[in-house]
Amino acid sequence: MIPPRNLARTLLLTPALVAIGAYWYFLLDSHRQIREATLARTETVAQQLANGLAAQMASVVRNIDFVSDILRQDYVSDKSAFAVSVQGAFRAFPEHTLLQVAVIDRNGYLAYSSLGMQEKVFLGDREHFRIHAEHPDTDRAFFGKPLLGRVSGSWSIQFSRPVRRDGAFDGVLVLSISPEYLSHALEQLGLGEHDSAALIREDGSYLATNRDIDFFIGETVKGSPPYLAPDAPARGSFRDGATHAPLGRISAWRHLKDSDQLMVHVGIAEQDVLAPVEDEAAASRKANLAGTLLFLFLLAVIMRQWRRLEHQHMRLQRNEKLYRSFFEKHSSIKLLVDPRDGSIRFANDAAAAFYGYARSTLESMRITDLNSLPADEVRASIGEATSKRSNRFVFKHRLAGGALRDVEVYSCPLEMDGTTLLYSIIHDITERQQLEIRLKDSEERYRRVFATVPSGMMLLDGEGDIVLWNDAALTILGVDAAGLQRRAVKLFKRDGQPVAIEDYPSRRALREPAAHALYYAELENGGKRWISVHTSQLPPDAQGRSGAVVSYTDVSKLIELEESLLISQSVFESTTEAIVVADADSRVIRVNPAFTRMTGYDAEEVIGKRPVVLSSGQQDEAFWQAMCQSLNAKGSWEGEITDRHKNGQLFIEKLKISALTHPDGIHSRYVALCSDITSQKEQEAQVWHRAHHDALTGLPNRNLFLDRLGQAITRAQRRRESVGLLFIDLDRFKPVNDTWGHQAGDLLLCQVAARIGTGLRDEDTLARIGGDEFVVLLPQVASMDGCRNVAAKILANLETPFELGMATLSISASIGIAISHEGDCSAEALLHSADVLMYKAKQERNSFASA
Repeated sequence: MIPPRNLARTLLLTPALVAIGAYWYFLLDSHRQIREATLARTETVAQQLANGLAAQMASVVRNIDFVSDILRQDYVSDKSAFAVSVQGAFRAFPEHTLLQVAVIDRNGYLAYSSLGMQEKVFLGDREHFRIHAEHPDTDRAFFGKPLLGRVSGSWSIQFSRPVRRDGAFDGVLVLSISPEYLSHALEQLGLGEHDSAALIREDGSYLATNRDIDFFIGETVKGSPPYLAPDAPARGSFRDGATHAPLGRISAWRHLKDSDQLMVHVGIAEQDVLAPVEDEAAASRKANLAGTLLFLFLLAVIMRQWRRLEHQHMRLQRNEKLYRSFFEKHSSIKLLVDPRDGSIRFANDAAAAFYGYARSTLESMRITDLNSLPADEVRASIGEATSKRSNRFVFKHRLAGGALRDVEVYSCPLEMDGTTLLYSIIHDITERQQLEIRLKDSEERYRRVFATVPSGMMLLDGEGDIVLWNDAALTILGVDAAGLQRRAVKLFKRDGQPVAIEDYPSRRALREPAAHALYYAELENGGKRWISVHTSQLPPDAQGRSGAVVSYTDVSKLIELEESLLISQSVFESTTEAIVVADADSRVIRVNPAFTRMTGYDAEEVIGKRPVVLSSGQQDEAFWQAMCQSLNAKGSWEGEITDRHKNGQLFIEKLKISALTHPDGIHSRYVALCSDITSQKEQEAQVWHRAHHDALTGLPNRNLFLDRLGQAITRAQRRRESVGLLFIDLDRFKPVNDTWGHQAGDLLLCQVAARIGTGLRDEDTLARIGGDEFVVLLPQVASMDGCRNVAAKILANLETPFELGMATLSISASIGIAISHEGDCSAEALLHSADVLMYKAKQERNSFASA
């Protein structure tokens, strides 16, 4: 039996212990709830920051894409004005932000650079070129991995878009953007010391951070965060450790709108957020421990702890204010609007600076005080944002000074203290809107010019329908709009033959890039009007739509004057082509000034003589007989001929001779038109040489070598002979480039080519088909032993060290030998056999191998 005192003590102690145990359970659980609530709010703030930052970065990307789209259109349509557009692009960005504008052609070579072009650079292996070249039918913007400049030592981000010409892939336009430009927006967030914000590619590459960009640029996100998973949603949040620091963070991400390639990541350090809460919890536990020991003062302790809980609640409210500071200190313009009455509940400093009101004044206003739309339309827009039917709007907002600014508003509902508010991020797009207005004004000016030019003009769509014309077109053709569209006017050729409807200029314009023709139109009053017609196809627009422009000019008076001697004399004297008029006996009776400039002979020196004075002796008798036969049979001859200048130099001319015939069929005059095409021929020869020879060594390249090899195999088949092929690859050539540089490597390749050539016959062919790969064609060999002798001679010639100036180097080669007996294989097959045998010789080096 328990004594009454112990029973009383037990009865007193048990409830006390139960109360104390229950109290401590409540206390610790409240701490846990406060931590969870704090982390939950922080997670919401992180997601809001990620959403706002994604919208801001999407606006930055759209600005970059807008500039790139204008540049590539100008590059395709008018390369002469492209450099001016590039300068305009540099001015559109802050200084040192746009580092370079470049164009890579369809073959991967640098075609244009705003930094200047010193040599032909191959960029076809770059990521931002390959992504477009491998998907030539896709028009998409692409952010490449950050690149470190080899000379400047600076990082840059490559923003690229494909260039399309006539509907086909024609290269890539690249804007090199400074990472600091993208990081600047992140730095303005005002995050804590351990917090982070970053712009990340879908492969985890960092493009921009709010701090330490030099540390993160070129790096990728460590680990496997959920936002890099293949099936990751467009936005989300999670709790995890920092990827580059020993910290726990609350993270949120959001993909940029219309871009699966880019996302923003915001991380808020848990230790900074929970520090005030943990400090308060520790103090609470210590105080409650003392209160528990002093159980006689349990009621006072309970009241005291109640007051401490209230104090913790106030601290929690202060933490909420801290989260609001993220909202208030953000550089973007932000408002929290009550959708019920449109009142502005909160505004950050950026909003106050933009609108020109004090924050207290701004937070006492309604959104209708800023929006220039009628109140009912503003309420309708608020309803769309609240119901999430739309989150993007364009308005005109009125500033404190009365000025109107065009703004782009991103707005979404947000729960705060049990109330739904609209969280709105505002971007000033006035300058962008003004640019669009200027573009529209420019288009209107072009339309006015189109309408007022005296020539008739028509615009055709891709289906050949006439969609636009000016009044002059109707006047010149003598039809109304309906007659123009159904092509009611009758056109005739110069010889009076009617023009078939399918051959009308407006029909041919889509079949021919450009054309010019002369017709006459039969008017309703029976008259005849001569018209000169020019057609030109338009390049495809951004949507790939094509069309054509047809212009008409009334040349009736010119046609009448054309038959006069004045016009004939003017044309004769001013033409750039040399003109020679000869009589029926082929004696010169007249030449124009262009003839003197081309041949050096004055008119007095050739009149009365036959053109044999210009003869170079390059044409044989059969050539002249063919010319005479053509003149007699067709009344004309056209071709190329080599003549001799008065100073003795030979030149090539394009010659066209026409015979003027009397009604009785006798030739009375011969008129010759001559053009000096010597430079053109030389340029064609140079182009052919560059296309078929190696630029470094001057040796034939792969294409020319395969052509000669194919011819040699064909001859061998006819003659039942053998063709030999040596495939030569230098041993340990890469260390030369790595140690002494590419200049030393290039010099070594030239000397190697010279030494190999010393051991070959005149009929043999030496070619360079790769970096350190050479091939030798032996068109006539008796046996494999002959090929082996040539290979041994080549290896011997390479044994002497090479003097390169900066060093003396020794190098050897491995040679594969293949032979085609009576041309029994193709050129590619023979080359492949020699290549395989070369790799066999590589196992020993400085040797050759044969089948």
